[in-house]
Amino acid sequence: MRKYIYCVIAILLPLFLLSCGKIVNTSFSDNNSSEDILMSQSISYDTDYPVIFVHGISHKYDVEDTWSDMLSKLNNVDGYVAYPETIYSGTKLEKNSLPANSLFKVGYYREKAGDIFGSPRGYIGGLSTDYYNEYHARYTLPNRVSYSSRLSKIVDQVLNATGASKVNIVGHSMGGIVSRAYIRWEGGHSKVNKLITVGSPNNGVPSDLRTFFIKRYNIHNWQRLELSELEKSKAFNGRSYTDWLNDGWESFCKNNGIEYATIRGNYNPVNIPGPGIPWLNIGDGVIDEEDATIAGASFNGVVYAAHSSGLPDPISMSIPPERDLTKTTYTAEVIRNWLFQNKIKRGGRLHRYSSSIHFILYPSPFEKNFSIFYTIEGDALYVQATLRDFRGDSLKSYGFPAMNSYMKINSGEGTQLFIETPDDLPASTYFMEILAYDMDKLILSETIKITNCPGEKCLEETESMNSPKIVFLKTPDRKTLSPTADFEVGVEDGNLDVLYAYKLDDQQWDRYFRKSNNKVSFDNLSEGTHTIYFAAMYRDAMAVTTISYDWEVGKVNDIIIMDEVFNEDRSFKSSSSISAKNVKLSSGKLTLTARQAININANFDVQRGASFDAVIE
Repeated sequence: MRKYIYCVIAILLPLFLLSCGKIVNTSFSDNNSSEDILMSQSISYDTDYPVIFVHGISHKYDVEDTWSDMLSKLNNVDGYVAYPETIYSGTKLEKNSLPANSLFKVGYYREKAGDIFGSPRGYIGGLSTDYYNEYHARYTLPNRVSYSSRLSKIVDQVLNATGASKVNIVGHSMGGIVSRAYIRWEGGHSKVNKLITVGSPNNGVPSDLRTFFIKRYNIHNWQRLELSELEKSKAFNGRSYTDWLNDGWESFCKNNGIEYATIRGNYNPVNIPGPGIPWLNIGDGVIDEEDATIAGASFNGVVYAAHSSGLPDPISMSIPPERDLTKTTYTAEVIRNWLFQNKIKRGGRLHRYSSSIHFILYPSPFEKNFSIFYTIEGDALYVQATLRDFRGDSLKSYGFPAMNSYMKINSGEGTQLFIETPDDLPASTYFMEILAYDMDKLILSETIKITNCPGEKCLEETESMNSPKIVFLKTPDRKTLSPTADFEVGVEDGNLDVLYAYKLDDQQWDRYFRKSNNKVSFDNLSEGTHTIYFAAMYRDAMAVTTISYDWEVGKVNDIIIMDEVFNEDRSFKSSSSISAKNVKLSSGKLTLTARQAININANFDVQRGASFDAVIE
């Protein structure tokens, strides 16, 4: 089937084409998930460093899988390969047995797989034990192991196995503090290239958090020492543990050529206000935003995500992946850009299509799935989209690299994000909350109203919107033998500043609203019933109306007229050919209409008073 009005691969209003935001080095398909998108590129770099992922505090074994989803997401991205097993301080890796661009998840609560969790008991350590004066007797400090010391042994094993000169480290929550303690006090200053802390209490946490953690998350009694190390209390020779860690940190890293950055969350799923626990109203539900930053960082990124979905309570366990700091595509994109590709994306911005619109949702209304379109004019990193019902409750969250797909729009370039909605989504009005980020900050927040109205219900749902009422001006017959069809639509109010899109049967909507789409022609249509859909919108409004038309293309057959006598008007029409043999016309008119050929043999007798007409369409 050929369309005289060609479909293009983008939807942006003609006035939107004034933008020329650039997207380069991307070639993704429209329907890729965020994981597929991350895995679709392969880039080679001169220097590869292994990446070590360090978990946070927990009372259970599966904390060692904190980063498992992230390693799966990053596996085979830019040539990096995830090592399948957890690495411990007692793990023995063969020298030069692994590539430098390897990804490792590690565990510091035990020396090797199979050991009892927390045996022997430990603490973050690194800082001289002279500063633990009040804890020596209480926690029998000489009998404990240092997590930062264990991390030191893990790094040595990774360097030995990969032949790399240094590693990059990503630490979640307390894992970021363990990593910093290793860098500062356990010899890591000469073995670490870059560090990212994710939701880590770099400036400590309120003292009440210790009690809250013990009660809410069943923290073991022997873990109270590591909680004390995270507190802002002045229990370490008149200062907090993190005070000592931060003292001179920026110059220390600069002098040793270490770059560091942070990621913090500002989605608090707990949100339980109350006296003595003010941090619950802010941050990621566990760590305050300001406590997660570090002075002098290459960037202190922020994203709408919670501390973890791995915490043992119903609220945390219901957090979707894109709202989990250890699983969100935002964190993956930071790692991919900064650690794999040595790039920082900041100063991102998106093209503004009108006074308040940066994103286009299409089609709107939608029947099942829809797409988000936008144009980047700067270095954006990540887009998070949340579908909410009319009450504001979240139905589904989505996350994408900011430049996940590529399409050329005349002289400009834009991005499409494909949104697959939950199954059996009822007809109703919904809201799409869209957040865009670079590595530094949130660069844009926008909420767009969108309606789900499958089938004919669509017209009912859009009556109250500022949308045009479409009428058909030209259509084929409801039943026809012709495999061609011409359509024309307009609007009842006669407004000429209307933009149209269309689709035939189950094909994709034409993704480019434009004036000329009110006329469309098709040929070589198959036999059977067809449906044409038109959508229309005023240029200055986002409400869209749809209309449809059904018609049937009859079966194509050769018509053979043989041994017939006609004495009245008759007509025959074929989209193929007609053959007449041994035909006599006594009176009336015989009309033959065919698409391909009309064949008349010698025994075709037209009597006086009769007439004959043959037409090739």
